[in-house]
Amino acid sequence: MDILKTLYITVYLLLIAVIVYFLVRLFAAIRKLMKEIGTASKGIGHISENMTAVNEKLGTIRQSSDAWEFFMAWIIIFKIIKETLKNNKDDNLGRSFRKALIHNTRKLSSIKL
Repeated sequence: MDILKTLYITVYLLLIAVIVYFLVRLFAAIRKLMKEIGTASKGIGHISENMTAVNEKLGTIRQSSDAWEFFMAWIIIFKIIKETLKNNKDDNLGRSFRKALIHNTRKLSSIKL
């Protein structure tokens, strides 16, 4: 019976030692993680400042009516270029550009310069 008691005590002490070891490692990892979070939060602060500046600039762009016309003109121009490059496989570049312009004359006339 005494042998079983000593065996239980040694097993319990061993389990307690293992649990303490893993708790110490866990707390060390959490401490290291908190330091990394602290350094990352400084970088996030700069990003949030930049995002507020971008949002302010986008707000001013959205409020102006000329900006929408400008963006629509760019979209039309990019569509014409895309169609030109798509048709370039069949014809030469000049001919495919003329075809793209002919197909998009109504869109081109809506652009106000």
